[in-house]
Amino acid sequence: ESTDIGILQFGEFQALDNAREGFIQGLKDAGFGDLKFDIQNAKATAATNSTLAKGMASKKHKLNLAIATPCATALKAAQENIGSTTPLLFTAVTDPVGAGLLKDNNAPEGFVTGTSDLQPEEALGNQIKLTKKMIPTASKLGIFYCANEQNSRVQAEMASEVAKAEGLEVVTKTCVDQFTIKT
Repeated sequence: ESTDIGILQFGEFQALDNAREGFIQGLKDAGFGDLKFDIQNAKATAATNSTLAKGMASKKHKLNLAIATPCATALKAAQENIGSTTPLLFTAVTDPVGAGLLKDNNAPEGFVTGTSDLQPEEALGNQIKLTKKMIPTASKLGIFYCANEQNSRVQAEMASEVAKAEGLEVVTKTCVDQFTIKT
């Protein structure tokens, strides 16, 4: 059976599920209710993600949506590898330039474009100021981030800079996945 849109999602997480459902609902609301979707989920596994991306790239979808940085980078690479120019949208990607998806966030080129979920620095500053207000004796801020994820690194660096500007000592720890914290 032919499908119109391929969707590759990195895992079953509420935010990613919401991105998928919002995309589908947005298309329905815009009058595209008769589309068929090929929805694949990598189950937060890199090897599965790579395999699914290669399979999706080879299909004749009218459009592909990649949800989360690992899916976007894998699907872009898979499409480039076979010369596919199927339009590729991404969402739930924090740093499209750092991830190699775009050269310039303000000027997408080729077959790839999408939306970033990067939190504005002002909002991050407000969160840290609120933390200091709620815990006025706080002198340190601990930041855990996933070393294997570009989006996690970018956000940790931003938070660290903002916290230091607010006079907090920053202690960072990394993890390699959602289960293993390096000490």
